[in-house]
Amino acid sequence: AVHSHWSLVRQLRLFDEHPRESAIERSIDARLTSENVGREVAFFADNPAFEKPYGWGWLLRLVAELHCWEDDRADEWRRTLEPLEERIVELVEAEFLARERPFRVGTHGNSAFALQCVLDYARVTANDHLESATLETSRAFFAADRNYPVEYEPLGWDFLSPALAEADLLRRVLAPAAFAEWLDGFLPDVTEPPYDALLEPTTVDADEDVALHYVGLNVSKAWCLAGIAAALDDHPYTEAFERSAACHAECGIERAFEEDYAGSTIAAARRRSPRRSPR
Repeated sequence: AVHSHWSLVRQLRLFDEHPRESAIERSIDARLTSENVGREVAFFADNPAFEKPYGWGWLLRLVAELHCWEDDRADEWRRTLEPLEERIVELVEAEFLARERPFRVGTHGNSAFALQCVLDYARVTANDHLESATLETSRAFFAADRNYPVEYEPLGWDFLSPALAEADLLRRVLAPAAFAEWLDGFLPDVTEPPYDALLEPTTVDADEDVALHYVGLNVSKAWCLAGIAAALDDHPYTEAFERSAACHAECGIERAFEEDYAGSTIAAARRRSPRRSPR
């Protein structure tokens, strides 16, 4: 999966002398080949909606991660991915940013999460046209949102919080003062019901089928909460978001590294700091 490759690359970039560096490098070399990438590009010729938009976002996040890393291996892997990168950018512009309305789900179809990935990629790679188009779509989708119905979260199988994914996108889109004003209207008071529930980690029951996704939900919420807190300048809720981010990270990571959890590779990359995604 592309997000697993992002996770491995991010670990190599952030952690010096990674204990499994050689094994990770061999694994990526074996998969990121010109032949494999060519087959992926060819597949999209007949299946242009494949993995839309979640996989598209992760592919661009992987490319952005490689772009940020000053390393010969990153340069080589980035060159190998270029044909697929170009195809995904074309599809994003033609098939995703042109949507009339967003998907506000907590799973793969979530529009806000994919827009985060696209916007970060556009800024990291200095793609001004894509950045402008992504900002326009983000504002059209979410800038007028108020009084989010937080009672609906989490739905079954959620691994993203639609509310926090949206807020984490808008803090990238709006200037700090405008974002703080928007957040006050979107989540009017996170210290009082019902909005305070959003700052509480989701209880994970190992016997439930949704356990794996709920572990991921706590980790992804930590990522969003930390980013939101960092974007708020002397806001009344900054400390609440910071505390909640730490609590979610602790709860999520504790379960993510158990042997029966398949998402441990993603959690490992997010473990160091939720704030250090490409900007």
